[in-house]
Amino acid sequence: MKAAFWLAALLLLAGCATSGNENASSPEKRAQIYTALGVAYLQQGQTRAAVQEFNKAIEIDSRSADAHSALGLAYQQLNQPELAAKAFREALDISPHAPGILNNYGAFLLSQGKYGEAEKALRQALADPLYPTPQFAYLNLAKVHAARGDQQQARAELNRALEIQPNFAPALLQLAILDYAEGNLPAAESEVELALAQMPKDLDARLLAGQVARDRKRYGEARRHFQQVIDQAPFSPQGRRAQSLLLQLP
Repeated sequence: MKAAFWLAALLLLAGCATSGNENASSPEKRAQIYTALGVAYLQQGQTRAAVQEFNKAIEIDSRSADAHSALGLAYQQLNQPELAAKAFREALDISPHAPGILNNYGAFLLSQGKYGEAEKALRQALADPLYPTPQFAYLNLAKVHAARGDQQQARAELNRALEIQPNFAPALLQLAILDYAEGNLPAAESEVELALAQMPKDLDARLLAGQVARDRKRYGEARRHFQQVIDQAPFSPQGRRAQSLLLQLP
């Protein structure tokens, strides 16, 4: 699973915390508990179990924007875009200005190639001066610009994310991807190493580290990186790519 998805889920889990003054038996509190449990399942890769918990939360409190948004994340992970879009829209019908939900929706739209709509949602999230973690929206906005071929603007958004949170690993990885595409191997290597130090199980970072090592003719190191990707997720797109690259090494 990609780091951006987990980070969004972790943010959601934090958002489910409630004050000690709230009645523990209230529908809102019980829905939040089920939502938090669902996010825990997402963290463990048990996506279908997570969907069940989010639906329980919605049955208890149909106005829980967090539960609807979390359900959208789960359906996105299950590659069910129509259900994901419906869940995100329901979340935004309830909380149209919630920056965390707007960010998650923007990331989903980005994954569907709807770059204009994604940028609109992300800009709305960033317009909230109280948004506690705008680095995530800047990261997704950078991905929108990169997908459009505007590498300069993508870098500008990544630098904004890094100004807010220095050494923000997902932003460092995206910078490494941009630098690698432009042939700047020293910069890409430095950035991906910093990202991997914080996200050692990230498949995209590990795969890129292997590609950088291969291009710098450090074939033994490249083999180790590719093999780790294969061992971790052999049937994932990254795993299949790593198998292909491993076979091509001299």
